[in-house]
Order: sequence, then structure tokens, then C-alpha cells
Amino acid sequence: MIHKNIKNGTESYIERTTFSNLVTLEFIIKTGSFHEKPDETGIAHLLEHMLFKGSKKFPKLGQVAKEIEKHGGDINAYTSYDHTCYYITVPSKYVTNAIDILVDILFDSILDDNELSKELEVIKEEILRSEDNPNSYLSRKMFSNIFSKTPLERPILGFKTSIKNFKRSSVFKFYKKWYVPNNLICIIIGNINEEKTFSYLEESLTSYKESKIQKLKAHKLPLYDNIRKNSDIEFGNWQESRMQLAIQIPNLESRFTALWDVFSCLLTDGDASIFSREIQNKKRLVTAIDSLSYTPSEHFG
Repeated sequence: MIHKNIKNGTESYIERTTFSNLVTLEFIIKTGSFHEKPDETGIAHLLEHMLFKGSKKFPKLGQVAKEIEKHGGDINAYTSYDHTCYYITVPSKYVTNAIDILVDILFDSILDDNELSKELEVIKEEILRSEDNPNSYLSRKMFSNIFSKTPLERPILGFKTSIKNFKRSSVFKFYKKWYVPNNLICIIIGNINEEKTFSYLEESLTSYKESKIQKLKAHKLPLYDNIRKNSDIEFGNWQESRMQLAIQIPNLESRFTALWDVFSCLLTDGDASIFSREIQNKKRLVTAIDSLSYTPSEHFG
């Protein structure tokens, strides 16, 4: 595997595998909803949508997806609290085409004003659908409770009241502030030549300059005594009831993170897991059960 930093600060990981003739690329911007100011709530997610709407090399609406699909691949993205990920899977021989597309949409997006207006309506509907989904609704309530008075208490999708005020100027400002090469991680894995792929990636990114990244203030994780003790009960037009419990992991340090992830998998990942086997399949007390070991970013102490 190659692990190198390009001169402009981009961190890259490139590894060859031979079990298939496919390659997957993940380009991760280390910015998510955590980096939003209160009046920017939802802007990171909106920007993720907008980057598929046209770029310098691929200006036509839908052209980005068509360029990947004509090579038998697919492209998608997601926004999290502390990062935004754009990923492509294509036959290995088209790895350079995939690099071209990801670099162009990440750093040379058009952000068309008319498309922005349309996409705001799409996201409003997405927010409404999430409010109708009991799992999404419950998760937002849980995070709002546990991470009160931190950026994590706000939903990644934003609020209907916040996104209606977004203009191209504000989206563009957020874009140019955070979408810089020294805030990017590139991961490429597939049946490829590692050295040639790195050289092409380096050449593709060389014209984009490093920029100063704002350092965010650290937030203290809430202690047990500060977490609200009351239970929240919500009623809605849902077919089934949902329940979530959260427990703060004590003494969480980086070297223990993987252990807690494994523990979470042992509890609920697959039919043979402890909770799935005993609570769901044997006792039939629930229709579904899941667990997650959530590790906040370095912005928490």
C-alpha cells in the first residue's frame, strides 16, 4: 500500500487488490455539519448535493453521473457530522476517469443558482420524510439530548427554517473555506498499479493550492452528571414503537476505539450476534435491534 501526502497537503492511501477488476475511490473532505455555524445548519449536506449538479469539466446537469454510468460504475456521497465522503466504483481500467471527476467536482463545482433553488426544495422534502421516519426522528432526539449545546445537537439535514435562507453566496463561501486540498483524504483500492495511480492523482491535484483551515474550538464531552436524566417520549403516526438507549463509554481513547466497535458488532451485527440471537430470534421481543459505537471527532475532549 502507498501512503503519501501530496505537497499541497492531500493525504492519500492507495492499495492494490486482485480479487476483482474493480476499483473504489473515496475522497473524504474532513468537514461536515459539525463545522457549520448556527445560521449554516444544513449547508454541508446541501453542498454535497450541489457538487453533482455540474462542474468545470462536466458542466451539464446529469453529466457527472452519466460519465460514470457509461463505464459501468456508480457514484454517490454522504454527509456526516465531521466529514463528507464522495465515492465511485468503476472497472479498474477507468480509475483515471474517476479521479478526474472527483477532483473536478470537489474543487471546480459550478454551484448553479437555478439548480440551488431546485435542490433546496428537494432537501425540504428530505427533511419532511425524516420527520416521518421514527428511526431518524429518534436518533435526532438522542443526539440533541446527549450533545446539547454542541454542534452535534443540530440535524445534518438542517431545519426547514434554516435552509430557506441559503443563497449561492453563502454556499460558495462555505465551499471555498473547507474544500481545499489539505482538508482532503483520498483512498483508492482495487486492481490497479499503485505507483501509476498515485502519480496520476498527484498530477491531477497539483494545481490546487493549500489553504489555511480554521481551527474549531474543542467541546467537552458531557459527563454523566450533566446528561439530562429525564426520558423523552414522543407520540406520532407510526406503526411500531421505537426505543433508543445511550451509554457513555468511559475512558475512550484512540487505542480502544476499535475494541468498542468490535463489541458493538458482537451485540447486534448479523443473526449470530448476541442480541439478535437472544432478544430478536429466540425470545421475539423485538422486530429489529441494532447498536452503534459512536466516536466523536477530535473536536471533543
